[in-house]
Amino acid sequence: MALINSIRKRTGLVVGTVAIGLGLFVVGDNLLNPNSILFGGGNDNILGKIAGEEINYEDFKGREDLYTQNFSAQNQKPPSAQEVISIREQVWNYYIQQFAFGKEYKKLGIAVSDAEIRDMFQGKNIHPYVEQNFRNPESGEFDVTIVQQQLKQLQENGQTGRLQLFEQSVAEDRQRTKYSSLMELTNYVTKAEAEQAYQQENSSVNIKFVHIPFTAVNDSIVNVSDEQLTAYLNSNEKKYERENSRSMDYVSFPIEPTAEDTAYFKAELDKISSEFLSTDNDSAFASYHSDGNTPYKVYSLSDLPAVFKSNDSLLQAGTLYGPTVEGGSYKLYKVISTTAEAEPTARASHILIKPASQDEAGKALAKADAQRILNQIKGGADFAEMARKHGTDGTASKGGDLGYFGKGRMVAEFEEAVFSATKTGLIPNLVETQFGYHIIEVTEIPDATGIAIACIEKEIIPGEQTRESLYQKANRFASSASNLDEFNELVEQDSLEVKNAKQIDQNARRINNLNEAREIVRWLYNEADKGDVSGVFEVNYKYIVAVMTNEHKKGLANLEDVRVEVDRKVKNEEKAKYIIEKIKDPNAELESIKELFGEQAKVLEQSDVKLSTSSLNSIGFSPISVGAAFALKKGERSKPIIDENGVVIMEVVDRADAPEIADYESYKEKLQSKNGGRVSYNIGEAIKEYSNIEDERYKFF
Repeated sequence: MALINSIRKRTGLVVGTVAIGLGLFVVGDNLLNPNSILFGGGNDNILGKIAGEEINYEDFKGREDLYTQNFSAQNQKPPSAQEVISIREQVWNYYIQQFAFGKEYKKLGIAVSDAEIRDMFQGKNIHPYVEQNFRNPESGEFDVTIVQQQLKQLQENGQTGRLQLFEQSVAEDRQRTKYSSLMELTNYVTKAEAEQAYQQENSSVNIKFVHIPFTAVNDSIVNVSDEQLTAYLNSNEKKYERENSRSMDYVSFPIEPTAEDTAYFKAELDKISSEFLSTDNDSAFASYHSDGNTPYKVYSLSDLPAVFKSNDSLLQAGTLYGPTVEGGSYKLYKVISTTAEAEPTARASHILIKPASQDEAGKALAKADAQRILNQIKGGADFAEMARKHGTDGTASKGGDLGYFGKGRMVAEFEEAVFSATKTGLIPNLVETQFGYHIIEVTEIPDATGIAIACIEKEIIPGEQTRESLYQKANRFASSASNLDEFNELVEQDSLEVKNAKQIDQNARRINNLNEAREIVRWLYNEADKGDVSGVFEVNYKYIVAVMTNEHKKGLANLEDVRVEVDRKVKNEEKAKYIIEKIKDPNAELESIKELFGEQAKVLEQSDVKLSTSSLNSIGFSPISVGAAFALKKGERSKPIIDENGVVIMEVVDRADAPEIADYESYKEKLQSKNGGRVSYNIGEAIKEYSNIEDERYKFF
C-alpha cells in the first residue's frame, strides 16, 4: 500500500496508479506473445509456471524494468527496496491475470473494443481511474480537454508507450469487471435458503446443560500412540496440508559497541567541547559535528531534555553540559539563550478525587470528600502530604506534582483553571472534569519563556575493529560445524542461545524478528540440504549462522511438525470416550453428572439461543451443541455431545419456533447481497487454485 499511496499523491497521467494497483501492465505485442523468444530460455531461467505457461526470468526482469522506469518517471525518484518488492509482486500478478484469468476471458468471449476504450477516456462512461488522473488543477473536476491535451503531448514527445500502458491497463480492468459481473449473475438464493435464514434469525431456545471440559480429565489417564496420531493425521489430510517450507535453527552474534568504541566517541566530543563553548555560531557548529536530527531547538519548559528537567541550575546561557549517554548516543549540550519565545507552559500539582460511581449520588459523595480536603489545605494542611494521603492517580506518590505542561496536554476545564492563573498558589475552588474533582495548586504560572539549546550527538556504533572481531568469532563458529550435531555441540560449548524458525516460506523476507533476511531464505532453498550449516549473514546488526533442520514438501504435514496439535486432538477424543463411559446414566440429574467430574464441570443455563449463535456462555465456541439444541423438543434431553472444548448434555427448557410468513423476499435479498459480495473473490481464488501456479521466484530474488 505504501507504494500505491505514494504514486496516488501525484497528478497528471499516473500510469502507475492503475497498472500497479491492478497488476495489469501490458507492454507490447512482442512481449505478450507466449511464443516470444523471451519465453524460450532454458529451465534454469524459469521462475514459475501459471496455467501451463512458463515464466522466463528475462521476460519477468524486462517487465520489472519497465514498471520501475514508469514508477521513477511518475515519482521523480527510483523505488526504495520495499517498493521494488512491491513492484515485483505486481509483475507476478500481471502474469496471473494474463495466463490464468486471460484463458477464462477467452473461453467466454469477454473482450474490450477500441470504441469502449475511447468511451472510457473521452465519452459518456469515463473510467474511474481516468477520471481520477485527468482533473483540472483549478477546479479539481474531471476535464476531457485535459485528457486530449495530455494525449497529444505524449504523442508529440514520442511517449506513446506510456499511453499504451495506461490504455491497456484500463481495458483489462474493464475486462475483469465484465467477468466479475457475469459471475455475480450466477448468484441465486432459493426460497428454502431464504426460509432457513429467517428461521435462524427468529427461532430460539432456552437451555440448561452440563459441560465437562476435557481439562477435567488428567492427561495421564489417557494414553495415545504414534499409530493413533498418524491415523488421525491421515484422516484429516485437508486440515494439515502444507506448502513447501524449510525450518532452521540459528545463533546470533550481536554487533554491539565495546567499551573502546564508547570511549572513542566520548573522546571525540571531549576534543571539540572547548571550541563548542567558545563559538558564536552555535547552531552551525552543532549541525556540522552532530549525527543527530536536532542540533538546535527552542524548548519550552515542558519539553526540555531530561537532564535539564532534573537540574534547573544548568539553565544558564553559555552552560555546557556533557558528554552524557542518552539512548545509545553521546550528547553534548550548550544552552544558548533563555529568552527565546516558545509555547506557554505552566506547572501545577493536583489531588484527584474520583467518584465511586458515575450516578448523581456517587458524584455528590466525591465532591463532598474533595471539598473537605480543600478546606483542610486552606486551613494550613500541607498540599503534598494531603496529595500522598488522598490522591487517586499516579501523581499521589509525588505529592501531586504534574511537572511542566503546555496547552493541549490536559482536559479543557483543568487547563483553563491553570492557564488563567495570574499568581502561584492554591486555586480556591474545586475543578470538575470527566475524571472527577481536582484540588489544584499552581506552582509556576504560565510562561512563554523558551530555552535555545544546541546539541552535538554522536551515535555510539561499533568500530571496524569491533565488527571484524565479531565477524571472525561468527566465522570460526560457522567453519567449525559441518552438521547439526556439531552445530549443537558448539552452541553448548560456547553457551550460545539457539533460536528456532519453522516452516519458512520460499518467498519470505523476514525470519522471526530478523527483518530483510532474504539472503538466508535464498540459502535455505537454493543451497542448503538438511543438516547443512551456513556461512555468516549480517541481518539487523547481528551476524547470523544457521543450520537447516528440516525440509517440508508440499502436501500432508509431517507428524513431528504438528505433533503437539494432533496429540491434543487425539487425547481429547480419548477423553471424550472416558467422560461418556464415566457418566453411565446420561438421564441422571445434571447436578449429579457434574459431581462426577469435580469443580471444572459446570451446570449452566442460557436463554434466547439462536441457531446462528456459535458459542455458549462460559464454554466458548460450541457450534455442534447449539445445532443439537435445535434438534430437541421442549423438555427433551440430548445424548452426550462431543464439542470443541468438552462433552455437553443439554435439556431444552423452552423453545420458540418462528412462525411461517407469507413472503421471504427480504431474507432472499439479504442473502443474495451477502453472497454476491464474495462471488468475484471466490471465483478468482478458484481460478488461481486450478491454474496450478508454481512459484519459484525464490531462485532469483
